[in-house]
Amino acid sequence: MKKGTITIEVVVIILLVMLVLIFAIPFISNIKTLLKGGTSITKIDSDTNDGKIAQGQDASSPQNLLPPRNVIPVYYQNKVTISWLKSTSQRIESYSVSREEEGKPPINICDLPAKDLEKYTCIDDKGGLNIGTKYKYTVTTYDINGQYSEVAVEVVPNRLS
Repeated sequence: MKKGTITIEVVVIILLVMLVLIFAIPFISNIKTLLKGGTSITKIDSDTNDGKIAQGQDASSPQNLLPPRNVIPVYYQNKVTISWLKSTSQRIESYSVSREEEGKPPINICDLPAKDLEKYTCIDDKGGLNIGTKYKYTVTTYDINGQYSEVAVEVVPNRLS
C-alpha cells in the first residue's frame, strides 16, 4: 500500500461511525438525564390523534379539545417533576395530573387552574416511588364545558451504578 492511500476497511469504518453518530444525536439529551440518576420516559397515549385536527374543524369546539403538549416527566431524588406546554385549545379551565401503577388505583397528584402561562409544572412528592417500577402519569386538560383531553407518559425511575 502506498503512503497516503485509504483502504476500503478505513472507508467502511468511517461510514459506520458516521451512521452511529447520526442515529445517536436524538438520544443524547435522554442519555444525559439517565446518567444524572434520571428516568426512562415513553409517551404512551393521547386521545386526540396527537393533537391534529381534521381540516375544516374548529379547535375551540369541545369535540376537538387538544391535550397539553410536550409532556416531560423527570425523576430526581425520589420525586417526579412533570412539565408540559399549555393546550392550544380555547376556554381551558384546568389541568389535572394523576399517577398510576399497575394493579393499583390512580393517585391524584395535582390540580392546577389554567392561567395565562405557556408552561406548567407539577411535582409528585407523594412518595411510594420504587426504582425499576413503571408508573403512568396522565395530564388531563379540562375546558369550561367539562370536556377533557389527556396525554399519558410512562416513567421508570432508575439509578445507574
